[in-house]
Amino acid sequence: MNYKHLSIEECEKIQTMIWEKKSIRAIARELGRSHTTLSREIRRHNPEEIKRYTPRLAQIRAKERTKSRGRKDRLKNETVRTYVKEKLKMNWSPEQISGCIKSDTGFTISHEAIYQYVYSQVHRNGWGLLKPNHEDLRICLRRKRRRR
Repeated sequence: MNYKHLSIEECEKIQTMIWEKKSIRAIARELGRSHTTLSREIRRHNPEEIKRYTPRLAQIRAKERTKSRGRKDRLKNETVRTYVKEKLKMNWSPEQISGCIKSDTGFTISHEAIYQYVYSQVHRNGWGLLKPNHEDLRICLRRKRRRR
């Protein structure tokens, strides 16, 4: 079954039917949707301070969630990034860096995130060319492997 997001028109129709005191199953039948989809939608977008379903607020929240989804960049913080690069060039292992970074900078990062950052600088997981404006940090690793 293909999933399709609720449109603003459907959300407004849900709101009017709730005002008419129709059941969730009756609303779902009329819209041609699953009753669980509607109950989740109503539960998710029923703020405590208003205590009623608001479709406009639901659409705004849905757009915010779609903007923030997806893969997050590793080492977004400039302080962490410079600390990691500096320590890698001093021949520290990612495990050593992740162990000492908390006491030095107050930030935390896992050794796996450091490895992913190092190998993300190169196209095709280490098989390709270096990405523009990036530094090849694979040579700073202990084993100096081209790919992981």
